[in-house]
Amino acid sequence: MKIGTIIEYIDKQKIIIGTILSLEDTKVKILNEEGKVFNISPKRFSHISKNIQIDSQDVNVIENLLTIKALREEKKNKIDIKSIWTKINNISREWINLDTISKLIFDDAGDNETASVIRAFFEDRVYFKFKEDRFKPRNSNGIEEQKKKQEQEDGKKRIVQDGSAWLKDFLEGKKVSEVEEEVVEILKDFYLFGKDSKTSEEAKKLLKKIDLKQQDIFDLMVKLKEWDENENLDILRENIKKDFPEQLLAEQNTFFKRDSLEGRKDLTSLDTLTIDAQTTTDFDDAITIQKNALGYTLYVHIADVAHYIKKGDSFDLEAFKRVSSIYTPDDKIYMFPPFISEELCSLKKGKTKFTITTAINFSSDFEIISSEVFPSVIRVNNQTSYTKALKDKEDDEDITTLYQLSRAIKNERFQNGAMQISLPEVNVFFNKQGVINITKTERENPIRDVVAEIMIIANNKMAEFLSDHKVPAIFRTQPKPKKRIIQSESSNLFENVLQKKFLNRTFIKSTASPHTGLGVGAYITATSPIRRYFDIVNQRQIRAIFNLDTFYEETEIIDIYEKLEQKLKTNILIQNSRKRFWILKYLENKIGTKTPAIVIDKKRDFYIIMLEEYIIECKLFAEGVLLKPEDRIQVTIQHSNARRDILSVYL
Repeated sequence: MKIGTIIEYIDKQKIIIGTILSLEDTKVKILNEEGKVFNISPKRFSHISKNIQIDSQDVNVIENLLTIKALREEKKNKIDIKSIWTKINNISREWINLDTISKLIFDDAGDNETASVIRAFFEDRVYFKFKEDRFKPRNSNGIEEQKKKQEQEDGKKRIVQDGSAWLKDFLEGKKVSEVEEEVVEILKDFYLFGKDSKTSEEAKKLLKKIDLKQQDIFDLMVKLKEWDENENLDILRENIKKDFPEQLLAEQNTFFKRDSLEGRKDLTSLDTLTIDAQTTTDFDDAITIQKNALGYTLYVHIADVAHYIKKGDSFDLEAFKRVSSIYTPDDKIYMFPPFISEELCSLKKGKTKFTITTAINFSSDFEIISSEVFPSVIRVNNQTSYTKALKDKEDDEDITTLYQLSRAIKNERFQNGAMQISLPEVNVFFNKQGVINITKTERENPIRDVVAEIMIIANNKMAEFLSDHKVPAIFRTQPKPKKRIIQSESSNLFENVLQKKFLNRTFIKSTASPHTGLGVGAYITATSPIRRYFDIVNQRQIRAIFNLDTFYEETEIIDIYEKLEQKLKTNILIQNSRKRFWILKYLENKIGTKTPAIVIDKKRDFYIIMLEEYIIECKLFAEGVLLKPEDRIQVTIQHSNARRDILSVYL
């Protein structure tokens, strides 16, 4: 190589021609056909002319480069690679150098001819493998594979070319044909998953051609009416389906044949009630309180979902994929279809239902005497809400007794080291006009607390029942907190927020261990089998003790929770994230309004605060202002963007 030598190199899947301006130790300065001057490593050269040189000082140097390029392109277009493959394949299947293959094509193979060979074989790689200046004929299978790959590449190019033209027309307001589904899916996928999208390269090329960026895709999808302006992107990212497969729904009539009462206690004569939110449609627990000679018997009845949903059947497999129901302010995504969750298994008033009952005997002072777990059949005769039960608390003897009993259960748990994190609950809902409304209720709502305590004791007693029978299950355990701030319970918002940060996370095991946060020696969740797959697994283990089901082996239990634990956490995060989205959406219309806040923590450049009316945290930048944790302040909403999860405030 020397100054003036013609070289070629590959850039962005194109061969570029240039000439050498100067030589250094490891780099060469070149001028390319586009008039750009830069340093390049000789290792990048795809062809170096041996005899052709041009004067790099000539004012027509670029024109000369383009003339040489055009000549080489002309020669390249005359090369029939398939016929060359036929000729060479009959002789050898080894690597062939550039000079040899050039002489097979041209009578006189000079620099332009060898360069045109490289150009031809670079463009068409169906018949030959191409490596630097060597070529190897592919076998028949290799050719077919390469043809398929080439077709895919050509298809991608067509998608980008045709798709970008379609999008340009749409954005310019021109009349366009039907939605280009493949193009739309490529862009959606890129918006949701970024570089992890399998078609990210095609998406980038599409966006470049229509002069948009990744963050612009959402608005484009709204304009195309592919997404709603409040689309739940978390649901899309996790590929969560709201609707159930049609073939699954077609099987619903088979369930009504499973109504054997064998092995069940008939409790239909008991006064039984459900207490739930006013909007609840899937009732999976009911309660009976009975006074007797020794004191009281509390019956906690849980819908026997496993009676209908058998291991490995199509409904079970679908529930396994979903892991839990998902409840957001604007949607419900059920684990089971509504005809199961809201009809067949739901403990509706006046309907005879199969249940798993935990009966706990208390003294007249509400001390636990004994407990038992058994299959049962019940009939709910009173369906009430938290709000109505609270109004009836003083006049309804059963509600009053349940309240007293729940306080005794809670006090015993506190004596065993339990603590209660009491954060207000923010309720997000929509009125008939679709306008967002937000209310805040204290966690200490007496009736909510009653139901919560009853479910805790029921789960505890079912856990003890399984443990006593040495049956593996999905037990929950929690170590002591890293730091104890609340001794039992506190109404102080700051203390509750801080204590939550010092809690150790709960673990899942196949054998019973203490749950220090709840103050019990054994704990499972089995009170919501309509809504959580873990609960139906635990319910099946209880049923198996009564020969109503088959046991899961311990290895199966471990396999289930290892596969599903992260998915359950994801579902919970989706619920929390969607609630935050709608709170921020609500605050978009509250710009400039003041709201109370509490300082949670101090960082180097900002404070972490919690807006008390909405129980959400955000940053507060307050230069020159000295605040400390637990300070109460008034802040003004400066900016809120639900889609981008942005909330900013100022003092």
